[in-house]
Amino acid sequence: MEISKGQSPHTQPNMRTAKVYTALESLLCVNCKQQQIIQNCESFLKLDAQLRNKRARELKVCLNCLRGGHFLSNCNSRSTYKKCHRKHHTLIHLEVNKANETIPIPQQIVNENTITNTSNQTNSTTNLSSSTLNAQTLLSTAMVKVNDTEHNSHQIRVLLDSAFQSNFVSEGLFVPQISSALPTHTFNRNAIEIPPNIKLADPRFNESRPIDVLLGAGIFWSLLSVGQVKVNQLILQRSKLGWLISGELVNQRFISDQTRASFFSLNELDHKLERFWQVDEFTSNDHILTNDEEYCEEYFRKTTTRDEAGKFIVKIPFKASVHNKLGNSYDVALARLKNLERRFETNPVLQENYIKFMQEYQRLNHMSNIENNNDNAFYLPHHAIIRESSETTKLRVVFDGSCKLETGLSINEAQFTGPTLQNDIFSIIARFRLHQYVFTADVEKMYRMVWVHPEHRRYQRILWRETTNDEICTYELNTVTYGTTSAPYLAIRCLIQIALDNQDYYPLESQVIKEDVEYSQEYSSLPSLDMSQ
Repeated sequence: MEISKGQSPHTQPNMRTAKVYTALESLLCVNCKQQQIIQNCESFLKLDAQLRNKRARELKVCLNCLRGGHFLSNCNSRSTYKKCHRKHHTLIHLEVNKANETIPIPQQIVNENTITNTSNQTNSTTNLSSSTLNAQTLLSTAMVKVNDTEHNSHQIRVLLDSAFQSNFVSEGLFVPQISSALPTHTFNRNAIEIPPNIKLADPRFNESRPIDVLLGAGIFWSLLSVGQVKVNQLILQRSKLGWLISGELVNQRFISDQTRASFFSLNELDHKLERFWQVDEFTSNDHILTNDEEYCEEYFRKTTTRDEAGKFIVKIPFKASVHNKLGNSYDVALARLKNLERRFETNPVLQENYIKFMQEYQRLNHMSNIENNNDNAFYLPHHAIIRESSETTKLRVVFDGSCKLETGLSINEAQFTGPTLQNDIFSIIARFRLHQYVFTADVEKMYRMVWVHPEHRRYQRILWRETTNDEICTYELNTVTYGTTSAPYLAIRCLIQIALDNQDYYPLESQVIKEDVEYSQEYSSLPSLDMSQ
């Protein structure tokens, strides 16, 4: 600032004139070099508190007023951050929790913990919460042995919760996950003095493991028995499943931070709606094949042959080398066979029909007895499906390609599904009603009319014997097997190939096969009886 005496035409005599020279450099943001203060700098505000703190130190500005030319120790400002009463700016404040871990405060409102992603067509919501646990609460769990409809025995872990109105079963049947693993942390059970005469319903209650079934209030109270023991803040409650343990377990070793993030996406719902609309619409069967579907078509054309009798010989479209990494399937197939035999003991009629089915399989050469060899082979478990409404075969043996091994994989997950080759059901029904005369046809044993290449039959092995007095034998299934992922595609693809190979000689018949086949069923109509001859 400069003050001088003088006169001008616009000032009175002896009027003092002041000239002010402003240093524009002081208004430049030290971060972006724009004419603004750093508190308004968009690029600086985009950073979280931890990065802003780091950036301020790099710029060598005062951490209290965020201005240059001096440091925190020389700052003339007496203001402090009111939350922690320390001398630093609000924008670079770092929140410290009880465990002395540094957590940056979000740039937006602190209480806002729901972030909705609207940057694209994906509708999703992410919830984030953080809390400090000073104790671990144990919930009542029990190990229970259950039998499925095939009388196979399974050991499952049950959570008993009187606050639930419903019962839940995990992904094997209904919901993908009942709860997180319980307890939240594995701990040493020796920290609890459990009386030696008490047999716990869940001997491994201290290990953090997944929950298979949740039993709510409708069952919970009926399981309780008379008897209760209190150990510190834990309650041991007698039940029909054994002694249940629950309550709060306080131990300094359990103090830890838990951060839970849950992500909800509407993509799956959108996909299901899209599939519903596709079924509901009248569409043609012409669609663009995916890369996997194109691979299946190319693989079929390259590997499929026909024998002297005209039968198709196909190879299974496997995914890379996944089928060689499935794990031990022999023991699973053996256990399932023995469970089936226990079922035969209580149902002789089932055993008789089952034996007849397997004898027919052998008589038609659809399976062959081989020497037991575990090398690079897959053994399919099998069970019976009863269809009382069937006019031909009331019992069908289904080979379980969806059976998961210890690796978590199944033979079905190692196969490509292949493209959908048949028309949608709406188109088939519309053509079925088009003309005056209608007819239907059924391709008997359609899947078993297609042979599997000998190199791939080792992935279709089964264990079988007619009675428990016989030796367990190993068989290879020689034909496309019902119950495997690629079976529908391979069978229908061969049927369509017959139509393509003969369309010059039988154009009408070929068109009917290509347009009006729904799996092994044929539904079509003709304008006159003469055309059906």
